Amino acid sequence: MNSIIDANCWNRRGTGLLTANLYMGNHRTTNMSPWTVMMTMILFLTPIICSIFSLHDKDSRVKYGSWLKTIHKQRYYLHAMGYIIIIGWKNLTDGLNEPIKERVGHWTDSIHGLEGNIVHWIQSTFENDALTSFLNFHYLFVYLFLIYVTTVYFAYTSDRDMTDKVTLNYLLIYAIAVPYYLFFNVEVTSSWIPGMDALLYHDGWYSTFYATHDPLDNAVPSLHV
Repeated sequence: MNSIIDANCWNRRGTGLLTANLYMGNHRTTNMSPWTVMMTMILFLTPIICSIFSLHDKDSRVKYGSWLKTIHKQRYYLHAMGYIIIIGWKNLTDGLNEPIKERVGHWTDSIHGLEGNIVHWIQSTFENDALTSFLNFHYLFVYLFLIYVTTVYFAYTSDRDMTDKVTLNYLLIYAIAVPYYLFFNVEVTSSWIPGMDALLYHDGWYSTFYATHDPLDNAVPSLHV
């Protein structure tokens, strides 16, 4: 398994090998994969969040027995298709990334010239294990969960207009970001700034995911802001 990750990362980019090595050096056994954690969050937190945030207007809630009818009537399946398109779009973008980068190069030096080493200063000033663990979990799980649950919440509270807007918002954001990812490649800070530590890749549980899913050269724009 480790050799497969090594080969995959080396083919994607040189610093990917570092990620795989960090994974091997820091691997720890866990009973739950990132996918399992995300599914658990969805199943457990979705009804809780939707119920709490709709307490002020209980009459707007879609009745339990009419969920399927409402999905069909309001065509909420189109919103689900929108997110499926984003996932497929990302996979297509990742596949085109390396061939295009060989032609257009990257712009990391230009971005670094503008911002200097301020990111390294921020890391050195605020770095601690608890904050790293919290932000790591937020980066991989909470951010993605919030994208999903906002759409479900507005659909659950019968707000078709906001359901449309949040779905189109995410589609538009990703559509704008794709040209940057393909033609304006910017390496992650840890592969460019001297002394910058790759904190996201210290934990083997996370680094397995990053090594196989993240090209590590799409730092601009950050869709997590």
